[in-house]
Amino acid sequence: MGSFRTTAWRVETSQGRSNNNLAAKYESHYQQTRLRWSLPSPWIGSSREGTSMVGDIVKHDPVTFSVALMHPGYCLQCIAPFPIPPLDGPLTVLYLSTNSSTPASYVQLSPSPPQIIGTGSPACALSASRLIPFPFRMPKGKVIEVRPKKRKSGHRPEETPTSTESRQQKRDHDHTSHSSVDRIRLTKSKGRSHGEKHFLGDLPFSGKLQKRMFLGTIVVCLVAALISVAFQQYTKWHRAYLVKTPLDLPKIVSDDTGSQELFWGSYRPGLYFGMKHRSPRPLMVGLIWTIQDYRSPRFRHLCDPNDGVLSYNWLEHDGRRFGTQQIVDLDHIITVSFVKQNTGATGGDWTIRISAVARNQTHSPPAPLSIIVYLYYTEKRKNYYFVPLAEDDAVRTIKGTTVDLGEHQIHFHSTKRARQTSFYMTHIPSEDAVMQSLYSGLGVRKDTNMLTLIHRPEKLDEDVFPNAWFHEVSVDPPVMTDPFEAADPEHTVIEIEFTQSGRSGGFLVGRSFTEQLASLSADFHKRFAQRFPVDLTKFTERQANLSKVAVSNLLGGIGYFYGHSLIQSPHTGPEPVEGWSAPLFTATPSRSMFPRGFLWDEGFHGLVLARWDPELAMETVGHWLDLMNGDGWIAREQILGPEARARVPAQFIIQHDSVANPPTLVLVIEALIESIPRFTADEAARFRHWSTLVLPRLHKWYQWFNHTQAGPVPLSYRWRGRDPKAIHQLNPLTLSSGFDDFPRASHPTDSERHLDLRCWMTVFARTVSRLASLVGQYLQTESGASRLQRLEEARTLATHYGRWADLLSDLANLDELHWSEAVGRYADYGLHTDAVRLEVPEAPAQLHQTPPLEPRKPVRVVDKPPTLQLVTSSYGYLNLFPLLLRIIPPTSPRLPRLMADLSNRDLWTDFGIRSLAASTAFYRKPNTPQDPPYWRGAIWINMNYLAVRALRYYATNPKTPADIAAEASRLSGQLAQNLARTVLGELERTGFMWEQFDDSTGRGQRGHPFAGWTTLISLILTE
Repeated sequence: MGSFRTTAWRVETSQGRSNNNLAAKYESHYQQTRLRWSLPSPWIGSSREGTSMVGDIVKHDPVTFSVALMHPGYCLQCIAPFPIPPLDGPLTVLYLSTNSSTPASYVQLSPSPPQIIGTGSPACALSASRLIPFPFRMPKGKVIEVRPKKRKSGHRPEETPTSTESRQQKRDHDHTSHSSVDRIRLTKSKGRSHGEKHFLGDLPFSGKLQKRMFLGTIVVCLVAALISVAFQQYTKWHRAYLVKTPLDLPKIVSDDTGSQELFWGSYRPGLYFGMKHRSPRPLMVGLIWTIQDYRSPRFRHLCDPNDGVLSYNWLEHDGRRFGTQQIVDLDHIITVSFVKQNTGATGGDWTIRISAVARNQTHSPPAPLSIIVYLYYTEKRKNYYFVPLAEDDAVRTIKGTTVDLGEHQIHFHSTKRARQTSFYMTHIPSEDAVMQSLYSGLGVRKDTNMLTLIHRPEKLDEDVFPNAWFHEVSVDPPVMTDPFEAADPEHTVIEIEFTQSGRSGGFLVGRSFTEQLASLSADFHKRFAQRFPVDLTKFTERQANLSKVAVSNLLGGIGYFYGHSLIQSPHTGPEPVEGWSAPLFTATPSRSMFPRGFLWDEGFHGLVLARWDPELAMETVGHWLDLMNGDGWIAREQILGPEARARVPAQFIIQHDSVANPPTLVLVIEALIESIPRFTADEAARFRHWSTLVLPRLHKWYQWFNHTQAGPVPLSYRWRGRDPKAIHQLNPLTLSSGFDDFPRASHPTDSERHLDLRCWMTVFARTVSRLASLVGQYLQTESGASRLQRLEEARTLATHYGRWADLLSDLANLDELHWSEAVGRYADYGLHTDAVRLEVPEAPAQLHQTPPLEPRKPVRVVDKPPTLQLVTSSYGYLNLFPLLLRIIPPTSPRLPRLMADLSNRDLWTDFGIRSLAASTAFYRKPNTPQDPPYWRGAIWINMNYLAVRALRYYATNPKTPADIAAEASRLSGQLAQNLARTVLGELERTGFMWEQFDDSTGRGQRGHPFAGWTTLISLILTE
């Protein structure tokens, strides 16, 4: 439906003549001329024969007369000219058209041209008819080309006085007839009941032609109004629908059960140990342990940095077939290993081995250790339950069945040294209620005062069906004399074996398990040496071995989640709405602090995965891109399922659809493209298929960024989500950028231009262009009905994004928007002042002073008004982005200056590059009294990795001048060694990898273990 313009003309004269005389005058004019006026066929009324338009109106109601014309594309000049004789009354013509031009003939009739009084849909006809028309006067005698009706030759003889008199009598008779009709209408009107109206009789004209024309216009306008309202409601509904529904494109990962090797895994990273399979209705396996002290038992289940566990690290993990983890508690060292075996059935079989030794006993006498393993069906249907199979008054096997697994068995092989074994069959209502269910099944044995499980709950019925099984073994572990003894098979407490239908247990336990584990371990070390080669002339062998632990921790932190997000959007109303239920297979930043998916973290995780296992990287990136909604938005934090949601404060669960996050997934795609020459045949075939599904989603994602995060001037960008009303923060946060409290413009406005986002979009466009070119090459060798169309689309995208990349890489434009010649650095632009501070406001004076219930919050005080400027007073990671993302050409005169700033002691330390220069006003300053500095001085490994990678790029690029290349090589080597000492040294000293590092001491701080992007240390040692 096109846009319509509504124009009304009102013609009136100030002559005070009688309306009856005016009517008689037009009647005479009508009979004498029998004029023809016509409209082109698209006009309402089509082509008609009768009086002049104005004369016909005046004849029936000489007081007020009007006519409405509507057409989507004509002006009044398109109408066949009709006469407008001298008028002694007002004339209103309502005209709807996309053409707002005024006919010249009408302009001549008025001292002022007509006025446009409304724009909108055809529904404007109704509202415009109630508007006060634009007045102008028509001079008497002004006529617009009268065209009398043509008559046949000889049809009318030359007039004689007699014939003239006869016609005059006929006119008098007609006038009398019209008067009679008016009296009849008046009589009928008086006979109506009170309040009743006759619509047609009340019209300003009563001719059939005009009535039909007027009513037709009303009907069309009403229909148009209804269509307009319906269209608006549909648009509103559709926008809300897109927010909470997935993008309508083929999914990249269509079936999570398709990969046998990835079906089962240690996909519960928030637990010290847990397994499940990739399904919305998984069978979950978990580990719990405690010291046998019934007075104050301390159960360990969820990873918690405050529960006294000294360390827990995956020593080996290949991401697919096996893993070995060591947990160091206060009193014991527990080793958990698992091995999977492909049997051809869904996911194959697997076995878990749990071993334990004692260390530094804090109890006297030493207390036994209780190991509890539980299995839990998350499906809510009654037919998901366990059946215990008793043998000699003991339960060593249970049977179960699910849709995904079919019939299966779980076998428990406990050590012969066990002090006691017990079990508990119960119902767990939700994933986050495991411990509550366990507590309800605990008891104390009278003979030994040991905690035990009570076998069966008192009440189980059709509504509370047994969907969970707890199995407990208590032992007195041997005292460790050598750290390597912890994983000795002799110290095994229990082995849990899962077998598919038709297979009995005992195949993957004992010696068979030990041999299989040793073989997989050897394969792991061989593969690691190939994928992450370390130059031992630059790094120590100890550092190379610790690098294996780092990669293993990342692989062991991969999780599988299923659920929906809570989304806040202006299109869905004031309350958050539930998104669609979807899976996510992703690495996690921290098993204790952040055991869930984070969008910008995953791009850095994927860089390590792409080196270790490209297919695994494709799997995780594919899951993330499949979470794109109909608008092209991906929530920056994925909190899916009860288990993940239980560990997040309620205020952080809601995701806002206007908030972005750095599109770091394109770094993974870029790394995969560069790795193509090293791909195996299987990896190359997988990438070929994967890339064709990824390309259209990347295109949609880029469109979303370009539409929602655009800046105030062309080729500029601005992060959404900064709060100008954040009066309690020293500098309003920019959570969407990932650099939460990094200082930006002090007063958020729409005028901001953010340097880092501009650089991200440059890499984004460059990567999509490269991928589209590859897809085009692949499609050239394929066949099929849609091949040519897809090939043309790929080529178009390659060209389109190539141009975008060229525009965004233009150094002149980048300098114009972000370069400060005064200080010689790139920076953000916005409304800013450095003269800000936090101050507790004074309490208002009161006659009866009482202590406040809560301490008053400090508020931001501005001592100097802000101005629009480049924010150059704060300097750190953000200002280096054109270097970090390799936007600056090797021959650019800006490159030496950026390298000099990077190596300046204001940023450079012996432990890595700090996030904010030590000389800036915000260095190490908290943003609020409760929020310690985050990106204000600490060393972050992800940004340091980008620095090492960029320096190596410029050092090896043949276009880089020799002196600059030599300096880049020196800086990259020194920085890599500093980072290796910092990260791996802290892992060895504390047993953990850390979220960030103190820029003065190099000590790890904040989240731990943090095997997310800190794992990039392995690439730093390798590349």
